[in-house]
Amino acid sequence: MTGEGLRSKPDATRLPETNMAAAAAILWEHAGGALPVVSESSELAGIVTDQDICIVLGTRNRRASELMALEVMNETIRQLAKR
Repeated sequence: MTGEGLRSKPDATRLPETNMAAAAAILWEHAGGALPVVSESSELAGIVTDQDICIVLGTRNRRASELMALEVMNETIRQLAKR
């Protein structure tokens, strides 16, 4: 499965290296609650939700700009997509 089918807006999908500050800004701008994360080849890598961002910022004692989507994203969606 590719990220193309998940995009509602072109800027609403990000790479695993996107930091949580940028992800939160994208979610705020697009009034969304989840952000698909795709690889450079447009393959679905996972998803980051607004809840994921809140929990990780509240528990890891790190700045949002220091945490990458790769560290936070839920990969369950990717596993389900492969079935």
